[in-house]
Amino acid sequence: MGRLGLSSPPTAWELIIQWIQGLPPPLVLKTAVIQAWQGAIYLIWQERNRRFHDGLTVPPTRILNSLIALLRIKALALTASGRALGDKLLPFWSGE
Repeated sequence: MGRLGLSSPPTAWELIIQWIQGLPPPLVLKTAVIQAWQGAIYLIWQERNRRFHDGLTVPPTRILNSLIALLRIKALALTASGRALGDKLLPFWSGE
């Protein structure tokens, strides 16, 4: 969560949900955390399926890089569609 300037989130599912709901403003920070959370769940499930069905494993760093790329693409798509939120999210995922 270093890119977002947040301390380590909790590890229990229920506590994570409460932690996300309790994030303080600005809205862009909460949106970035929710998008990262959703993307992480998706990529972890994808990795689970890859291991289960194909017998292949991807290193955690590659999964993290895929997550950041996915979030960057989402921010660019929001920007391209004229949503101001995209411009606000892009610095989180571009390292700017």
